[in-house]
Amino acid sequence: MLRFRANWYCTRDIDRPDWELRESGWRIQVQGDTPLEVNISFPVAPEDYAAFTPGLTAHRAVNAIAAVCDAPPGIRTTADLPQIIAQLG
Repeated sequence: MLRFRANWYCTRDIDRPDWELRESGWRIQVQGDTPLEVNISFPVAPEDYAAFTPGLTAHRAVNAIAAVCDAPPGIRTTADLPQIIAQLG
């Protein structure tokens, strides 16, 4: 089984201690016979996030436009669309 969860947030001041929200970056966990955890952080001061992060946040939504336009009318979820990956070329 594969499970993907993305947490987008404006503040870590929430009443959900089980979410383990971090200052920045990504955490990838693989659970199974050979468990793995990869942590990627951004070495940028919090006051510089506004200048640094726009290129990181919009890419998935922008790259999904073609798939959403090609989909039948109605509400679609990520399960209904192809995998959204960068178009490099």
